[in-house]
Amino acid sequence: MNAMPQPTLLAQAVTDFAHCLRVPEADMVGERLRLMPFQRDFITDTFRGGVRRAILSIARRNTKTATVAIIVLAALFGPLMIENAVIVSAARSRKQAAVVFEYCCKMIRASGLSGYFHIRRSTKEITCPMYGTTYMAMSAEAKTSVGVGVRICIHDELGQVEGPQDALFDALSTALGSYKDSLEIIISTQAPTDNDLLSVLIDDGLSANDPSTIVHLYTAPADCALDDREAWAAANPALEYGVRDIADLERLANQAMRMPSQEASFRNYILNQRVRATEHYIAPALWDACKGSINEEVLKRGPCFGGLDLSSRSDLTAFALVARSPSGIWHARVWVFTPEDTLDERARTDRTDYRTWQAMGLLETCPGSVIDYEWLAQRLGEIAEEYEIEVINFDRWKMKELKLQMEKVGVDLPMEEHGQGFKDFSTAVDALEAVVLNGQLAHGGNPLLRWSIANVAISRDHAGNRKFDKRLKWRRIDPAAALAMAMRGAVSPHDTANIAGMIG
Repeated sequence: MNAMPQPTLLAQAVTDFAHCLRVPEADMVGERLRLMPFQRDFITDTFRGGVRRAILSIARRNTKTATVAIIVLAALFGPLMIENAVIVSAARSRKQAAVVFEYCCKMIRASGLSGYFHIRRSTKEITCPMYGTTYMAMSAEAKTSVGVGVRICIHDELGQVEGPQDALFDALSTALGSYKDSLEIIISTQAPTDNDLLSVLIDDGLSANDPSTIVHLYTAPADCALDDREAWAAANPALEYGVRDIADLERLANQAMRMPSQEASFRNYILNQRVRATEHYIAPALWDACKGSINEEVLKRGPCFGGLDLSSRSDLTAFALVARSPSGIWHARVWVFTPEDTLDERARTDRTDYRTWQAMGLLETCPGSVIDYEWLAQRLGEIAEEYEIEVINFDRWKMKELKLQMEKVGVDLPMEEHGQGFKDFSTAVDALEAVVLNGQLAHGGNPLLRWSIANVAISRDHAGNRKFDKRLKWRRIDPAAALAMAMRGAVSPHDTANIAGMIG
């Protein structure tokens, strides 16, 4: 963030209004509220004039709900009030929406303001009859529609939206057009991946140099240790003021260091990093460390090892090639194919922006609404003419149909069946993970491939063997699966034993 500007009269009025309120719960219940510096800075920046979108991203339990309630009450009854205006807070679930609504109710009671408001718990609405203002707490689950213009919309925990689009967010954003000074406020812990809506909005706000958008992001460094207290403070600005309990952070950090399964959730919720709060296959920082440029000459000189993951007729089909340079780096190239006619519909279903990747040349579409296996056979043949391919490991699913089309168009490739169960796929999982851990992979920073790797969930059998879990159908992992199979074909039996020992 840049140096904070001096508060405008409006920003100062909001700050003064906040200091007239009372703390409604916890250890300081009943005491006069005092904004912490990070709250005051956010209010100063948000209400400087001309801001239409303000984003505050901090770790959990850093008074996000209190900050939302202050703004709601200031818009209902205080210096942000415009007569008959509607204020909305939007959450992903009824439970989360109720948290914000109940906190507003508690703050009204604690501050002695109950006589000024009508509270409707059944609809989660608060009205101020004196000014005709209305606050509504909405959730994506309720499918509530807004039939009137919204003055201020506060998106609570938008980081829970997976993918770059959300119907409720879009509906409320378009409802803001009735006021020339309408404002969209987003207060949330970070989303798990770069492709999620909140991440897209934060990255755009930080890079676009648009004065109508401000971003206050409190996050720990990506490679920090779990017990790094400076990293804790970076993501938890309330820690210094005793609102966030240091003993609780110590307990959670020690737990995450003892149990690796807890690390991801600690990094996402406590360090406010972009980490999926489930078991990662490959940590984003490790993957990004391998984004070196792909050397096409290494691939063309070969030998190349391939992996082919076929999809159903309407999903993603992926083909990967890897080849090793004399320096020991594996250069990886991935081609992804999908039908053109259903691309926009599947982008909504899969919660990603396929059109952008298509424009970047990372996603190839074939005519029609389903994958044409004759077209695919010809395309694989064209790719094979450019590279020295030793072997292509393939998933047997749908391969009979593809092989018929390959024979029809005269394409002959060195194909080898690769099982998808624990026994066969575990070595593929280990092989790809090993080259990443050793910094021996160059994938060129392909964002589609990165998205696919981030989508991978891992299943284990009783013997500790691992495979990619495909139960979450909308998390497309086909490019990652193709690359893993390619790496499995590249390693020798001796390498396989070494990898198993290293990973295990």
